[in-house]
Amino acid sequence: MRPAQTGAYTSRLARSIPSGSVSEQQPQVIMPKAAAKEKAPAKEKPAKKEKAPAKEKKAKDPNAPKKNMGAYMWFCKDKRGEVKEAHPDWGVAEIGKEMGALWKKISDKDKKKYEAEAAKDKERYEKEMKSYKPKE
Repeated sequence: MRPAQTGAYTSRLARSIPSGSVSEQQPQVIMPKAAAKEKAPAKEKPAKKEKAPAKEKKAKDPNAPKKNMGAYMWFCKDKRGEVKEAHPDWGVAEIGKEMGALWKKISDKDKKKYEAEAAKDKERYEKEMKSYKPKE
């Protein structure tokens, strides 16, 4: 039942009730059609809560060593050009989905190559972090 039909339905329902069954204390109120179509006044929206001031972000040190990449990122770096070349009209999202699907299909033997590169990159990062002195 649509909302527009509800009023008509309840009116018919109210008329079908025998007059003796309605008690004297609860009189039946029948609204004229014009009054029924009037809209209720708009409710006021509650005031928005004020946001707490944002915390200041630490400034990134440009001299800090670059973070190491994982095996999947090495795989993406290696294969992204091939996927882009095969599908030049694809956007970032489609390429990302395809890269994920290719990573799932790749054998463990082939993944070892990228995992080795990731391990080597992790060693590089740890070595650079030991010699890195952050600014104060």
